[in-house]
Amino acid sequence: MESVLENKKYKNILFKFIFLLITLTLIAVACITFGSVHIDVDITYKSLINCLLNKEVFTPTWDVNIENIIYKIRLPRILLSIISGGALALVGVLMQTLTRNSLADPYILGISAGASSGATIAIVLGAFSFLGSTQLATAFGAFLGALLSSYLVFNISGVTRIYSKTRLILTGVAICSIFESITTFVITYAKNDSLVKNAVFWSIGSLSGSNYNQVKLSLVALILIISISMFLNRDLDAMLLGESVAKNIGINTKLIIRFIMLASTLLTGTIVAFTGVIGFVGLIVPHIARSLVGSSHKKLIPFSVLIGGILLIITDTMARTLLSPEEIPIGVITAFLGGPFFLLLISKNSYQFGGK
Repeated sequence: MESVLENKKYKNILFKFIFLLITLTLIAVACITFGSVHIDVDITYKSLINCLLNKEVFTPTWDVNIENIIYKIRLPRILLSIISGGALALVGVLMQTLTRNSLADPYILGISAGASSGATIAIVLGAFSFLGSTQLATAFGAFLGALLSSYLVFNISGVTRIYSKTRLILTGVAICSIFESITTFVITYAKNDSLVKNAVFWSIGSLSGSNYNQVKLSLVALILIISISMFLNRDLDAMLLGESVAKNIGINTKLIIRFIMLASTLLTGTIVAFTGVIGFVGLIVPHIARSLVGSSHKKLIPFSVLIGGILLIITDTMARTLLSPEEIPIGVITAFLGGPFFLLLISKNSYQFGGK
């Protein structure tokens, strides 16, 4: 009887996963059609099939410019939004596991604040201009800022010596405040209004200017962290019980803590460097995933990545189409939709941190 129930439960989870995967694919294809230039779903589908199979299964009846819009502008943006949403959701899962705090997200340790400061300095003051490209200089500044803030939190909190989640969170809050003050100072005393506007727009998220190099780098980082996280899924489950309990059952807690810190820095730094600061995804997605599959990381991680990708595709499409041809910072959309949704989720009496 128990075996039958387990088999039924496994099939139910597999069905949900396949459903989400199909949903992600359909939404991705559909969102390519939206924009200042509308493209028929039929044309998008046929063009993508030809591209994937590398031969003309369907005879092209559309203009070459349509393919340029699909492959040079919209497809890399869609792909980066999937990867970014998945990465932020995964870091949210890891941070909530590390701190055992339902309000933890990818930015709780001040990594995003450091990245934002680095990018602002690059944009407004022209730092790292030796790299030749403004976009590359901004990404480099953001990643450097993320690494610096993470290094400071890592060392000042003493997390590698004696783990204290309260000390870790408070250190993160302090570091975040310091970097936010640096960002505000740079913006306040900047003389070029155009550069200030770019810095402010970037600090609340944007996927404009996405390219395939960003997609490749982000994808490598995401696959690496997903693979390691899945390998350590039982150790991560044990960490939810508390460090002392996990240590007593033979878990190398210092290794897990270091992994979460380094993984969070790598993923958050990479994503923020390319997209700016996108809030709420890493906070609400793990809770949605837990409500579907529970708190086991073996199921929670892949579901969170898929849901994060779906959420960010939808919000990014809204950001670039609602006021087309103008673009709304994606952070505004995620906050506007995420805040009420999160309040609705936690208002349900049946919901608890940790899922079903």
